[in-house]
Amino acid sequence: GAGTLGQRVVTTLGEDLVTGANVFTLETSIIVLFFIGGALFVGNFAGVPASTSMTAVGAIAGLGIATNTLDWAVM
Repeated sequence: GAGTLGQRVVTTLGEDLVTGANVFTLETSIIVLFFIGGALFVGNFAGVPASTSMTAVGAIAGLGIATNTLDWAVM
């Protein structure tokens, strides 16, 4: 799956879900990774199962909401 359809997933998350130019800077990418790790840590600590991929989508969507660049049709 990752070898055949992985590029489409990367394109959707990196270009289509958040549509603003220059939204993914080094700083915002680090913040997104921080929130993914933090959410997974809190969920694991609380004993709540969490999907890594859905947590990543949520963090990227949060970036889109914060920068007003989220494409709700893609979401």
